[in-house]
Amino acid sequence: MKKFLIIVLCCTFWCIACTEERPGYYEGENNWVQFYYLWPVQNPYIAPVHLPYEGYMPSLNSTKLQDTVYFRLHLIGRKSNQPRKVMFESYETEMEYSYYEPAVANVNYIAFDDPLMKPYLTIPGDSAYVNIPVIVKYNPAISSGYFQLDFKLIDTEDLVVGDTCLMKGRLKFSQW
Repeated sequence: MKKFLIIVLCCTFWCIACTEERPGYYEGENNWVQFYYLWPVQNPYIAPVHLPYEGYMPSLNSTKLQDTVYFRLHLIGRKSNQPRKVMFESYETEMEYSYYEPAVANVNYIAFDDPLMKPYLTIPGDSAYVNIPVIVKYNPAISSGYFQLDFKLIDTEDLVVGDTCLMKGRLKFSQW
């Protein structure tokens, strides 16, 4: 009888411990947002997610006028169920290769402060991560070229940048 009672108690405690707890959104003063690294040791910049294959580079031409690449953001902090705004800004850095040119906002990609991007730069409540799109565009004034867009997370009133090592992203794309 003792063994049966112990087994029943263990099963009861096991069932209680296995309840699903959905992660809520983050609130309060100590809230951070940062990129999610796929290969933190090998790649000094954040890699895009959901690519058709590893090493995929978006390529645009007169028949494919735009392409979208997603970057994953990870939230750290206390729970909240309210949506939060995030923001990026582009910055100039040394080009990885000499044949790359810096991407120009609203010419080679849709600017992060463009009204079209506003709904995508909102992280819904009850989310611990989100995939943010970067939309690159075909520029008919240029016949061909390789472009590099370096961008970084910036603080907003809702979230601050977490680890400064995880705040910069790089997107390379071509046009022909």
